[in-house]
Amino acid sequence: LWLRPEAPAQPPRARSLTFSGRDWAPSVSPDGALVAFTSDRDGVSRIWLKQLAGGGEAPLTAGPDDMARFSPDGAQVLFVRDAEGSRDLHRIPVLGGQPRRVVGDATEGDWSPDGQRVAFLRAHNEDGNTVQELTVASLQSGQERILHTGRNVLLYGIRWSPDGRLIAVNSAPLTGNVAQAAYVLMVDAQDGSVRELAVRGRQLACGAVAWAPGSDAFAVGQPTDLLSHVLGYPGLVLETRIDGGGVRPVAWLPIRLPRGGWGTSTLAVLDRGRFVMDEAVTMAGLREVTLDESGRSVGERILTRGLSRDRQPVYAPDGRTVLFSSNRSGNVDLWTVDRASGQLRQVTDDAASDWDPAYSPDGRHVLWSSDRSGNMEIWMAAVDGTGARQVSSDGYDAENPVMTPDGGWIVYGSGNAANMGIWKVRPDGTDAQLLLPGAYLLPEISPDGRHVLCVTIRGIDFVVNVVGLQGGTPLPFEIVIPTRHRQEDLMFGRARWLPDGRGIAYVGQDAEGRSGIFVQEFDPAGRSGTPRPVAGFDRSFATESLGVSPDGRHATIAATFEQRTLKLVEGIDLRYWR
Repeated sequence: LWLRPEAPAQPPRARSLTFSGRDWAPSVSPDGALVAFTSDRDGVSRIWLKQLAGGGEAPLTAGPDDMARFSPDGAQVLFVRDAEGSRDLHRIPVLGGQPRRVVGDATEGDWSPDGQRVAFLRAHNEDGNTVQELTVASLQSGQERILHTGRNVLLYGIRWSPDGRLIAVNSAPLTGNVAQAAYVLMVDAQDGSVRELAVRGRQLACGAVAWAPGSDAFAVGQPTDLLSHVLGYPGLVLETRIDGGGVRPVAWLPIRLPRGGWGTSTLAVLDRGRFVMDEAVTMAGLREVTLDESGRSVGERILTRGLSRDRQPVYAPDGRTVLFSSNRSGNVDLWTVDRASGQLRQVTDDAASDWDPAYSPDGRHVLWSSDRSGNMEIWMAAVDGTGARQVSSDGYDAENPVMTPDGGWIVYGSGNAANMGIWKVRPDGTDAQLLLPGAYLLPEISPDGRHVLCVTIRGIDFVVNVVGLQGGTPLPFEIVIPTRHRQEDLMFGRARWLPDGRGIAYVGQDAEGRSGIFVQEFDPAGRSGTPRPVAGFDRSFATESLGVSPDGRHATIAATFEQRTLKLVEGIDLRYWR
């Protein structure tokens, strides 16, 4: 409950502007007459235009497109197009016509106030490290100039200030699950100098800012909890001055944050009393798929359903239960579902958030990530949740634990900028060793205990790598997962070894942008066949994570259902909009 003496007598009012449930990322024209937004309501993500007064809607681009931004004169729309494994900036007249390519290899962009330049982000991989560059390009000459480089962080949400002096861009940890490590960066458009702003002192990640006309303040959306995207907690729309002159809460709304560098809620201010924002409502349930001898889906049944977010499934070693994380208790805890009876049982019950579950090989213990100590660390308990104790001492962000078959090591990923990478530690917390340095996430150990797979981001794509458990030596084998459509709030590359160790099941996208499970043959020498689609790939839901049964005859997927709509929020008081 947020009490303010200056709160208006009537609270802000939010009403839906669009009703397809598949609309996001609004941008408002300078005259306030039009809203440009992305929608995949007809199966392809494309840019649409909506009249605020009359309510008419029509597609502007052919797609697949995203992240529309009106030009300062309102005559053109800048957007990102996904084409042939690349994301490029294009522009198109508001009246329609043939789009023109502006720059290549760009994840998002924004106009300069004079309309003569664009600022954009470009991503690539350097020796296992994710590098993003904030770059400015002239529309006339095409000449590019790098202003800022981020290493092993997510940069997103470019917004050029109205006076042209600053470019705001958000910086957050790669995992997105670290407090005290997210900022709004104010980058000088001339010399590239950077100032870090921590909104509300919490340093939780924010959405893209919406600049006030005077360039001395902005409005921004921020969650209220580190795991708000899983808990379903509402966030705050805040108004703040860039000189540190205070932060004012404006309205409560669900705030969607990026996973993998995209998908954040977008705020577009019309005037001091109104703004447009995309709102997302997300649910997830577990579906078990039956596989035939060739590994293809031949049947499906629902394990869990409801309004909760049930995800990260993993089978018990005896195959009888599936362990998963869920917010069905009002908090993120670990639960199990009995495959035969469907009975649900809560395993952990703590005021902190518990997720990333795993079993010990003997089935007597469970492992998970928790922020019980103030940041994400690896925890371990008996299979019924009793005797919980902290294992890791990362001090920053330790997640996704898994235990070796002999029970001698726990392997996990660290988002600690000083020692980022894949680590292993003894179950008693001793002898912690860095196995693979770099921006690697989501480790999984092979059934024979010889190899560890993990995921990294290379440019705009996700890559599954495999290293030796003993020396951390990378193998030539890799799975490159093209990200053709980036509207889904997913981390592609979540993977499980098949029980015989001869293949890897992972979450990826098909040619139409639908997420699902692929299986890739594993060859340590790097030779492998074509990935085989197994399950998911349904337009009605997104495949978010998976588990594979010990006998390899079943797989459980977390099927995510998300409704996104544009909301017009009225009755607010933005004091810095003059």
